[in-house]
Amino acid sequence: MKRVALFVTYTMSVPVVGGAFFRALRLAGELYRRGWAPIICNDGPMLDDPKIHQAQGQIQFVQLQRERHGLHPRVAYQFFQSFDPAVIIFGESPFETMKAYYRAAQLVTRPLVLLDQFYGPWLMPEKSMAADLVLLYGLRTFWQTDAHLPHDYRLIPPFIQMVTPKHKLPIPAHLHDRPWVTLIAYDPAVLRKGIALLAVLQHGAEAIITVSPQPAQAETWLEQNGIASERRVSLPLQHDAHVFGLMSSSRVALISNGYLQIMEALALACPVICIDREGAGIAAWTVDERFKPYVSIGEAEPQQQRRLQQWLAESPLTAALRAALQVERNGIRVSADAIEKVALTKRTSKLRRRADSIWSRLIWATQ
Repeated sequence: MKRVALFVTYTMSVPVVGGAFFRALRLAGELYRRGWAPIICNDGPMLDDPKIHQAQGQIQFVQLQRERHGLHPRVAYQFFQSFDPAVIIFGESPFETMKAYYRAAQLVTRPLVLLDQFYGPWLMPEKSMAADLVLLYGLRTFWQTDAHLPHDYRLIPPFIQMVTPKHKLPIPAHLHDRPWVTLIAYDPAVLRKGIALLAVLQHGAEAIITVSPQPAQAETWLEQNGIASERRVSLPLQHDAHVFGLMSSSRVALISNGYLQIMEALALACPVICIDREGAGIAAWTVDERFKPYVSIGEAEPQQQRRLQQWLAESPLTAALRAALQVERNGIRVSADAIEKVALTKRTSKLRRRADSIWSRLIWATQ
């Protein structure tokens, strides 16, 4: 029988929050290709995205019901245990409403892997999280001398595998000679705010590209903000390779204030302007100062518009930095290798399993 890789993650719909879920989805797809049986237990709504539709039949999706599974660790533990997982992969360091799920994952005597972001050595998941492996999404290029991590913490490059070449992207040929600005907006508020910011370019020559679940609405707002029809294209949601291709081919990308997208755009040598989502996303203070020359986050609209125009005139990324960023790829493969290694090590170590069992009973006793 196939080994089960059990993912635990979350989503939100207002505002849209799906970064941790989609990271888990990508990784689950890689484990499926390696012969695993991935199951994603998700707390929150199932988002309407082509990546999810493509994964049907390969990945099992299970809806977590917080009022049933998430109020007490013992109940969630029994639910997770029923899948007989070989490894449990938690999608992100748990906030308050996810802590019962995390405690339950600790109770299951199987390897526990925590996925998270590398903001810097000063802001990392604490050792008290007691995971067997912590995989931190980030860019080593910016941390060559000061990314000193404990042995069970790993800095993982972005989950970028395929990047669609510019000439194969679904963009009309007459726009290929213009500089591109791409707005990627999963949330309607991000789409609206981003297009309002792009109004500063209404008399420019740039091609304006939007990617959203609402391409018709994007067309309306672009028209209202003075972006001529011959300069714009509004796309529905795209698969990863096209999204990465659009970032790679653009002078500037406008995205929500989500850490994964910021790292992905920078890995593709594209400076980013972040559109804040109310009540979601990362705060500006969590982004280290070394990224600020290439990332506009938490700035007022006039400042972001000035940044946009400056970066269109001249990229802030040097040729040397662009070349260095070429190695920031294939994080899915690196992560899957690490997960398979920790799963194999723990399943073949009776002493470690016995220690896990004692640890689990101690956690159980404190609930």
